[in-house]
Amino acid sequence: MNPHGLYALGILSPVCLPFHQPGENTSDILSHLYFCVKIYIIMRMTKHYQSALEIIDTLNRNKYQAFLVGGCVRNSLMNIKPDDYDIATNASVQELESLFDYRTIGSGEKHGTVLVLVDDVDYGLEVTTFRDGAQTLKDDLSHRDFTINAMAYHPSEGIIDYFGGTADIRNKIIRGVEDIHARFQEDPLRILRGLRFASTFGFDIEAETSQAIHELAGLLSYVAPERLQKELSKIICGINAEKVLQDFHDVIAVIIPEISPMVGFEQHNSHHYLDVFAHTLKVLASSSNSPVMRWTSLFHDIAKPECFFMGPDGQGHFYGHDLKSAEVADKIMERLRFDNKTRETINFLVAKHCVSFPVSKKCVRRMIMKFGLENVKILREFQGYDLAGHVFNAQEWEKYNEAERLLHEVEDENNCLKLRDLAVNGHDMIALGLEGREIGRALNFLLEAVVDEKVNNTHDELLKFFEETFYL
Repeated sequence: MNPHGLYALGILSPVCLPFHQPGENTSDILSHLYFCVKIYIIMRMTKHYQSALEIIDTLNRNKYQAFLVGGCVRNSLMNIKPDDYDIATNASVQELESLFDYRTIGSGEKHGTVLVLVDDVDYGLEVTTFRDGAQTLKDDLSHRDFTINAMAYHPSEGIIDYFGGTADIRNKIIRGVEDIHARFQEDPLRILRGLRFASTFGFDIEAETSQAIHELAGLLSYVAPERLQKELSKIICGINAEKVLQDFHDVIAVIIPEISPMVGFEQHNSHHYLDVFAHTLKVLASSSNSPVMRWTSLFHDIAKPECFFMGPDGQGHFYGHDLKSAEVADKIMERLRFDNKTRETINFLVAKHCVSFPVSKKCVRRMIMKFGLENVKILREFQGYDLAGHVFNAQEWEKYNEAERLLHEVEDENNCLKLRDLAVNGHDMIALGLEGREIGRALNFLLEAVVDEKVNNTHDELLKFFEETFYL
């Protein structure tokens, strides 16, 4: 279909074309039209696009410029549905707050941002005055971090791309806007954002931008730990995390200096073919992309260099590295303000990742009794990822798969594995004359007996077993 057919359908406006400069060839124009259609289709599929258009229309009718900017434009061009819509305008905060019939809330008014609450949605859309006193859209976009985030869209004007963002999306490149050193100095967190986009989208970082990231990485020490943790989590959960962490480990080390000794540290062990850091990244890349699994991967061997010992057999050993790594990881997570639940789970996985595979149902039941079913399941999951980073060993994988099978069988059997599953309780123990800590000790004794298949989990049999054996 030619462009006039698209205009007739209402997909494009005839003024999409003036964005292109004289001399551009037909291929460039068709490429622009393609992106206009693409962004229109993707945005129309989302819930809040119409609300964003209404805000833009209101601003335009009142003689103000207004454009969709940033992530919503980038994501639409990448066939990713936008989560939200940001609007840039030359209207001031005061003009915004007086203009809309909707209720407005100042959310970051000092940055020129107003959160416009639209009647038919349950959250607001951010409308921001052009940055740093910019008088034009181009000046505003020139202060954004990367070209893929420095594009705008208007329903009548199409895509507005002064800095080559569409080309960089096509070529899978992360490139800074104009003076990237200045951009990073304005907000050092942009350094991690660059790594995050490279990791999340599988893009490469352009040479000049990469150099600036390495040179200015020290600025990250001035960023709040909560913000660092949020960006790092996104980086390590990306599809390209292994490459990004390998290429920019010096940048990550500004925040987590504990990783530096791992880099290039040879293990001198027949079970390993990679150095400690390369093994860590291999495990990370093999794991599911949940933050818990990715952080556990990054931390699980972090204390290996500290625990290294060359044995008389010529093999490198790392006795106690699991517990020491958990200790180091906990200090890092405290520093980066992890929430308590996540911190506890990661600590458990790191500390227990060397626990041997259970070889019988009894062993599985005992492990579940000790750690809890969900903890055992995620521990087994992580141990599989860890094993994938070792020299292939068929016997070890057979043990792992057998342990998986036993775990599923025990789970399906609905065994008594927790105190609350016992057919007796504290009242029964009190009736037998026990009190205080004796009650808990007695119930745990009975639970272990059930798990070890010494007695059936019935009320009468448990009481009889208790009376016959507890004080022996």
